[in-house]
Amino acid sequence: MAEEKPCLTEKQKLVDYTEPNTTTVVEQKIPVQIIQQPKKLLVLDLDETLVHTSFQPVQNADFSVDILIEDAQTVQKFTGYVYKRPYVDEFLAKMKQQFEVIVFTASIQQYCDLVMDILDPEKVIKKLYRTDCTFQNGAYVKDLRRFETDLSQVILMDNSALSCMMQPQNSIICPAFYDDKSDTYLQDIENLMEVLSQCTDIRKVLLGVRDTK
Repeated sequence: MAEEKPCLTEKQKLVDYTEPNTTTVVEQKIPVQIIQQPKKLLVLDLDETLVHTSFQPVQNADFSVDILIEDAQTVQKFTGYVYKRPYVDEFLAKMKQQFEVIVFTASIQQYCDLVMDILDPEKVIKKLYRTDCTFQNGAYVKDLRRFETDLSQVILMDNSALSCMMQPQNSIICPAFYDDKSDTYLQDIENLMEVLSQCTDIRKVLLGVRDTK
């Protein structure tokens, strides 16, 4: 009997679905020219870090995006209702001044591009997608070694520790955001980001932060 595939929600198909790892992934290095020194590299997750998207209608979303998915016979449209994490616009504006910023998502490219067109209309922030992740143990992992740059200068901020499993010493695991309008995380972390932008080795600073918790 053929193995029955799981029934996926719209969000799982477009944003965060992972499948059993049955194939060997051939990794390609991410072009180093996307990184402009001397700024450090700040790699930001998208979903539940900067925004939260519901594929069920909601009344108080900040904006919506329409995603078209084609297969051999049909075209399906999915509407995502997007909540912006409080202070995200101000946070991104400051981070773009202090760092070279890349949004690295396990989501599909079409969805990410539509959301980032709203968050970054000047298109300063570069983007990497599900196809740039390393597929390991059934999960999409963000391996910072693929940037071919000094890891002492690279920060990954993500709500998922699994996504950061390759370089936990470079990672800031943030609380997941859904729709809490009183969330203050992006304001609370600004002082740490200022320190990281000026330090010699971000891993030593982050180790010190963990040791104080």
